[in-house]
Amino acid sequence: MLTHGALCSRSLRVFSKHTYRDGGCFFMKRMMMHKASSSVDDASLEERVFAQTFVSDDDDVRLFACAKTLSARDFAKLIARHNPDAFGRKMKNEPKLRNMGKAKSSFNIALSALVENGRFEEVEKMFSIWREEFPRVDVDVVSVSLVTSALRQTREDIADVERFVFEQKSRHLIKRPNKKVARKKINANKYERDGLLPMGVVYEDEDVIAVCKTSGIPSTSDPSTPSVSDFLMSMKKDDPSFSLSEMNGADARGVVHRLDKLTSGVMLLAKNDVTHCELVSAFYRRKTKKVYNAIASGIFEDDEGEIDFPVDNREAYSKYAVLERLERGESSFVEVMPRTGRKHQIRVHLSSIGHPLVNDALYTPKKIRKSDENSTVVKPKSSSFFLHARSLELPHPSDASKMLKLEAPLSASFLAEIDRLR
Repeated sequence: MLTHGALCSRSLRVFSKHTYRDGGCFFMKRMMMHKASSSVDDASLEERVFAQTFVSDDDDVRLFACAKTLSARDFAKLIARHNPDAFGRKMKNEPKLRNMGKAKSSFNIALSALVENGRFEEVEKMFSIWREEFPRVDVDVVSVSLVTSALRQTREDIADVERFVFEQKSRHLIKRPNKKVARKKINANKYERDGLLPMGVVYEDEDVIAVCKTSGIPSTSDPSTPSVSDFLMSMKKDDPSFSLSEMNGADARGVVHRLDKLTSGVMLLAKNDVTHCELVSAFYRRKTKKVYNAIASGIFEDDEGEIDFPVDNREAYSKYAVLERLERGESSFVEVMPRTGRKHQIRVHLSSIGHPLVNDALYTPKKIRKSDENSTVVKPKSSSFFLHARSLELPHPSDASKMLKLEAPLSASFLAEIDRLR
């Protein structure tokens, strides 16, 4: 695995070919910060980690090493030291404090480090300390998921795990866990005419179902268009045994990761709550491998590269490789492999190196948009951008020794656009 420093160095090289001055200044500052932090010995690593809201790639490796000896109580002391307002009894009608999110992030970091080291009993202790001594810090689906991963290793009876998940869901995540949600009535013919259906199933077993999401279908509930889970429930209306997890409530049944509305490709959903938790835990601990295909503006100079650029002030890493340069359209067909999973990460990253997705109005700089308007090069017929989640690989939630390898081929319309732009 590339170190944080190597990623920064590579990013500086990539950015030097473009005119994004702010990005260049950021990376010079970032490199100086990295060099300074590298001189700090590992004994103070824990304090550096819990004084921030996100753990870098360079730090998390050493954090996991430290978690081999740190106990749940040690972690709790560190969190309390850096989040003093999070400790103690929650007062009635107390407003949410700004650093509660930071404290929650710290707890999740600690839980994931303990899970990664196989210290499952300490995970349970950590969660108990959290609930008893830090009641101001709300539990979220990531917290419950990490503890569920530990319980799956320490409990022989799956019913114990299911009981824990249901209790936490009822207490912290959704208000009415027993409420039955009616399946939406969907006019399939209408959405077939609109090109949103059919939505193919690429894999299914008793725990999960994976689909090839069509561009235009939202991952979660949308007032204008049924979501992926809505379409799935409608497709399976003749199967009364079919269900999706409800850890996120009725608006995002089964959803453990998301794709933008206009992004097509592989999307994995959980059929039950325990599976949902195992999948969320895997995504949080970066046990997934994701590959996307995209049509980006401009002709890339390098055949491959790495991008280290923040998204919403959080560290984000991606690798890319050029599959084909589309000369007529002055664009490139590329493969992108995100290391982190930030919202709009690929769109932000490609834009940051001067190659935004074709037709991406949100992340295409005005200068490039004006240039495209005056250009005589061949343009795509579609007005939407071209981004496709081609493959997803991760451990199976019921058996970590088995890898799920899910693939969704490019649509005929995507392939046709590539052909037009060649």
